[in-house]
Amino acid sequence: MLSLLMATSLTTSATVLPPKRSANVPIVLVHGMAGTPLYRDPDSEDPQPVGGMEAKAVLSILRDHPNLFSYVAKLASRNTLESMEQWDELLDSIQAFAKTADSNCSPDGGPNGIGVINAWTDPLSEHPEYFDYDNGVTRIARELCDEAGAENVYAYNYDWRLDLYESGAVGLDHFIQAVRKQTGAEKIALVCDSLGGATVSCYLDAHKDDGVLDRVVIVNGAIEGVDCASAYTENLYVDPDEVTAYLKRLGTSLNGGQLEPLFFALSGIFYGMLNTFSGNINSGLDENHIQERIFNDCFKPIFGYIPALWECVPYAYFDHAVDSMVKIGFLDTDSPLYEKISRYHEFQGRVEDNLKYVHDHGVQVAIIASYGYPGIPFTPNCSKQTDILIETEYESAGATVALCGQNLPRRAGKYKSADLQIDASTCALPDNTWFIKNLRHVNFLPGKPAMALIAGLCTGTYDCDLESVQKATGYGQFLLADSNQALTNITPNNTGEHETLIRIGNPGETGTTGTLSNLAARISGKFKASDR
Repeated sequence: MLSLLMATSLTTSATVLPPKRSANVPIVLVHGMAGTPLYRDPDSEDPQPVGGMEAKAVLSILRDHPNLFSYVAKLASRNTLESMEQWDELLDSIQAFAKTADSNCSPDGGPNGIGVINAWTDPLSEHPEYFDYDNGVTRIARELCDEAGAENVYAYNYDWRLDLYESGAVGLDHFIQAVRKQTGAEKIALVCDSLGGATVSCYLDAHKDDGVLDRVVIVNGAIEGVDCASAYTENLYVDPDEVTAYLKRLGTSLNGGQLEPLFFALSGIFYGMLNTFSGNINSGLDENHIQERIFNDCFKPIFGYIPALWECVPYAYFDHAVDSMVKIGFLDTDSPLYEKISRYHEFQGRVEDNLKYVHDHGVQVAIIASYGYPGIPFTPNCSKQTDILIETEYESAGATVALCGQNLPRRAGKYKSADLQIDASTCALPDNTWFIKNLRHVNFLPGKPAMALIAGLCTGTYDCDLESVQKATGYGQFLLADSNQALTNITPNNTGEHETLIRIGNPGETGTTGTLSNLAARISGKFKASDR
């Protein structure tokens, strides 16, 4: 008999004052990766959509290339020596698919005949079709339209594949000037999420002295990169325990935790296979020709010329990544693509100084970072805490963050979280940065408290500093989101650190209690025993 015993924790509620309509400052929204659909021949009478990165497109790819499944299964079931043959078969299959991809840039990092068809400069009140494309920034937009009026909200829709410096320093500036000309407004508010955080950061680098910004709100922004992009250093690795941890956190967060039993069951069934699979994966990754094939044959035809992906590489990894990719022939340092990404790299080293500069010159700045999730489990850096995609240290502009499963030293301080996970004193703007635990990357629910807080910062309901928000709402710097995105302050008794326990035993027995990994190992052992 199997039963779930959930440990409970105390909560500390905060009172939220009714929001007030902000001053009539136009709000410009900047989306992240895949934040707007792309089309081939966008200026023609019949533009055709290109392959997207949303779930439906991925499922369609898998449906059209069923051999991928069979080769993955073979790789998971062979011993290490036999797996090398399966590696080549799998990579041959992926290479065949890669040749059909249509979303890559041209070798110089250009648009390659692809672009957006919704580059409007008028407000969202004129474009209800904007909300047909559901993602993080459209959900923020919906909330802002309700709060400030759709006639005051504008969406900067750009080709998110291209050089972020060009998109931010040039394209976004042109868009802002168009909005100001239409509205007569002296200042605007900038709101961004995900990769849009890097785009807005580029705008700040080039235009920090223009005096047109009222406020800047960055939500789960890749302002200092994403660690999974360090894969460009040929630093690929799969740890079965980290994969299990990642799936566990997905199970507790997707659809409000409704899929948690399914994830438990899948983890238990596939635990033994995952160990074999990861062992074979890592054995293959130790072979130079396998990693070269992954990058040159599989990755390059699909994404290899997209500047924005290169520009997600954290500053500290860039030189190593360039050296690695040049060595295998993936990147040419004499190419226009390299000129673009190296320019961005120079700017990336100024991100924190630029945030401090605009704040010190009167711009309201708010940074929202989420944490509580392990990283994507394909590099050795996956033990860093993330919002399930972007590392918390990068999206907070410098916080000191405990690794998953560990704590920071127990020291009191104004900027230390009570769960011993975050030290915000090292952030670029510690008094303007909030941390929300267990809120997945831009997974906002309109009308819920987490979104209301963000909307209040965007519209001017609250000044963008800890003291003002605390006074108005009762919210501190470190907040815990439940499955309904209600927020409570993190305290020593309200940390969100509960362990899901599994009780295993036959009817009438006391049973044995263990964690997910223990359960998976026990179930895996039973399957192996039955196989014998």
